[in-house]
Amino acid sequence: MSELQIMAARKTRVDRYILLAALVWTALVGSALLYNVREYRSAIRDIARSEARSSINKDLVYHRWASTHGGLYVPVTKDTPPNPYLSGRGERDVRTPSNRLLTLINPEEMTRQAHELGLERYGFRGHITSLKPIRPGNAPDPWEAEALRACEHGEAEVSSVETIEGKPFLRLMRPFAAEPHCLACHGGQGYKEGDIRGGISVSVPLEPFEGAMAAQLRTESTGYGLMWLLGLAGIGAGGFRIRKQIRERDRSDEALRDAHQRLTFNIERMPMGYIVWGSDFRVREWNPAAEKIFGWSAEEAVGRHSYELIVPHETQPVMDMVWAKLLDGEELIHSVTKNLRREGKEIRCEWFNAPLRGADGSLIGVISMVHDITEKGRLEQQLQTAQRMETVGTLAGGIAHDFNNALTGILGFGQLLRLKMAGDQKVTGDLDEIMRCAERAATLTRQLLTFARRQVIEPVNLDLNAAVVDLMKLIGKLAGENIEVKGVFAEGVPTIRADRAQLEQVLVNLCLNARDAMAAGGVLTVKTGEITVDEPYIDRHPYAKAGRYASLEISDTGTGMDEKTRERVFEPFFTTKAPDKGTGLGLAMVYGIVKQHEGFIHLYSEPGKGTTFKVYFPAVQAAPDAIKEKSAEPLRGGSETILLAEDEDTIRTLAERILREYGYTVLTARNGEEAIETFRRNRGISLAVLDVVMPGMGGKDAFEAMRADKQELKAIFTSGYSADAVKESFVMKPGMLFLPKPYTPTILARKVREALDSPSI
Repeated sequence: MSELQIMAARKTRVDRYILLAALVWTALVGSALLYNVREYRSAIRDIARSEARSSINKDLVYHRWASTHGGLYVPVTKDTPPNPYLSGRGERDVRTPSNRLLTLINPEEMTRQAHELGLERYGFRGHITSLKPIRPGNAPDPWEAEALRACEHGEAEVSSVETIEGKPFLRLMRPFAAEPHCLACHGGQGYKEGDIRGGISVSVPLEPFEGAMAAQLRTESTGYGLMWLLGLAGIGAGGFRIRKQIRERDRSDEALRDAHQRLTFNIERMPMGYIVWGSDFRVREWNPAAEKIFGWSAEEAVGRHSYELIVPHETQPVMDMVWAKLLDGEELIHSVTKNLRREGKEIRCEWFNAPLRGADGSLIGVISMVHDITEKGRLEQQLQTAQRMETVGTLAGGIAHDFNNALTGILGFGQLLRLKMAGDQKVTGDLDEIMRCAERAATLTRQLLTFARRQVIEPVNLDLNAAVVDLMKLIGKLAGENIEVKGVFAEGVPTIRADRAQLEQVLVNLCLNARDAMAAGGVLTVKTGEITVDEPYIDRHPYAKAGRYASLEISDTGTGMDEKTRERVFEPFFTTKAPDKGTGLGLAMVYGIVKQHEGFIHLYSEPGKGTTFKVYFPAVQAAPDAIKEKSAEPLRGGSETILLAEDEDTIRTLAERILREYGYTVLTARNGEEAIETFRRNRGISLAVLDVVMPGMGGKDAFEAMRADKQELKAIFTSGYSADAVKESFVMKPGMLFLPKPYTPTILARKVREALDSPSI
C-alpha cells in the first residue's frame, strides 16, 4: 500500500471512529430514551392492569354478594324485562303489596348491566363470559375464548394489550369457579363445585394514560435531545482536534515521504549502482543500476553476502581493507576491483564507499556507489591501440616516402641500364635480380602506405554485391580444395563509394587470412548486408558514426584468436605465422583501406570457435558507376612541352632523361615556386608533372596557381605519400592523374601519354 493510501486510510479510520463515537453516543441517548419510553409504557400497563384488577375484584365481590342472596328483584322495565333464562325458576316474577311487578336478576345479569354502565361513563369494557354460555350475549370473543382456555389450564389471570375498534386496550381475564349457590342455575350444564365455569374480562382504554405519558416524554425527549446535541458537539470538537493533529502529522509525513521519494527516484534512476551493506556485508538495498551491472535482481540480492554475489576470492582483502578504513574514521574510500556478474563473467568496477552510521555514531554498514568500467577500459585500450597504430602509420608513411624516392631511382636507372646492356646476358641477369628486389621493396612500401592511409584512392560508386561476386571464383581458387566457400548475398545492399582495387584487396586479404586459419579445412563464408548505425550502437562502438552502411562479412571455422592476438591483429608486421609465411601487413592494409574509406571494422573471434571480420562501408544515395574497360595501347611518345617539378635531384634527372628519350621537351623546377615562374615564362606547356611534397610550395598548390591562368593545363602528381598535401585521401579530378613512386620509365612514359591524350575540363 502506498503512503498516500495509508494517509487516506488513516483519515478514513479517524472519520470512522468519529462517526462510530457519534453513533454510539446516539445509541446511548436513544437507548436511554427508549428505556424510559418502555418503562413508561410498562408503568401505563401496570396501572391499567391494576385498574382492571380493581374493577374485576369489585365485580367479583358484588357478584358473590348477589349470588349468596340468590339474586336481586328489580322493577320490570323495557331495559330489564323478565329473564327468559330464569323462566324455569319459581318466583322469578313477584308483585309487591302495592301491586308493583318485580323480576329476579341473577348475579350475571346484574354484572352485565353494571359493565354497560361502566362503558358509558368510564370507557371500561367489562364482560362476563363462558365457554358454555346460557345467554348468547355472554359468548366469548376470540381473545376471551383463548384466555378462558388458559384459565382452565391453571392460569390465574390472563392479560395483554389488544386493539379494539382501532384503539389500544389492556384486556384482563379472571376466571371464577362454580360455587354451591351457582349450581342452581348452572348445575344442569354439568358443572360441579370448583369447576371453572367462566370468567370476567375487563378492557381498560390506554389512550388517557398514553396521552399523559406523551406529555411527559416530550419534556424528557427535549432534555435528551439537548444532551445528545451537546455530546455530538463534544465529539465533533474532539474529532476536529484529532483531524488537525493528523493533518499536521500527515504534512510532516508527506514532506518526509517526498524527500524519501526524491531520494528513491534519484537512486533508482542514477546510472551508478547504489548498494547498502549491513555490518555483516549482507545487502540491504540494491538499485536497478546495480541489477544491470551485476545481473542479480534486488529480490535475489537483498540479504545475501557480498562474497556470495559479486566478490571473487582475490578481491575479498579489498573489502576487508574498506571496512578497516571506515572503522578508522575515513569518510570516503575509492577503489577499483575485479568483480563477478551473476553468470560468472569477470568485470572491472570502480567503487566509492562511505560509512553508514547509527544514531550513536557507530558504524552499522557501508553505502557504496559503483559503476562498471570494463567497457571504459576496453575503449581506452582501443584508443591507445588506435593511437599506437596512428603513430606506427605515420612512421611507416614517412619511411615509405623516403624508400619510394630511393626506389624510383633504382628502378628507373636500372631499367635504362638494362636497355643499354641488352646484349650482355650476365649483366642483364644481375640487373633483373636487382629489379626484382626493388619491386619487392616497392610492394612493401605500397603496403605500408595503405596501412598509413596515405595511398591515393580513385573512388567510384560500387555495387558491393557485384564486386564481391566477381571475385568469388578467385577466392575459391585461393582457398583450396579442402575449404568450402559459401557466398550469401543480401538483397537491396546499398551502393558504396570506394576504390574498386582496394575493396578487392580487402576481400582477398581477409579470405587469405581465413584460409591460413583452416589448415585442416573448413568453411569460409562471405556475406553482404546492410546496417543502420544509431545512437545505442554508437554507445557500444564509439568509433562508429551514425548512418546507413553496407556490410561485408568474412567468417571461417578455423582456430580462432585469443584476446592478446585480437588486440594486435591490425598492427603492421604483427603475425602469428612462420617468418616465411607472411609479412604481417595483410590485415594492417585492410585496416588502413577501411579507415581511408571512412568505414570501420569489427573482429569477433575465440580460440577454437573461428573468426569473423565485419567490414562496414558508408552507403551513398547513387546508382553504381559503369565499369570502364581499358584497352592496351602501344607505348608511344610525343613532342609536347612538359614541366617537371621534383625536389629530389636523382628522380628529377631520371624523369627528365626518360621523357626526352620519348621525344618530349622538358622544363624542370625544384619546387612549386620555380614551377610557377617557369610556367609563366613558357605558355606552351601542355602537362605539368609535379611532386606533391616539395620544400616551400607543394605540387598541388602550384598546379592550382598555374591552372588559374590556363584552364586546359593537365597534371600528373607523383609522391611517395601525400600526407602533407592531402590529409586523408587524394581524390583525382578531371585532367589530373596520380603516379605513385617508385615508377619505371615505361610506367612514366605511359602515364604521360595517358594524361596528354585525356580530355580537358
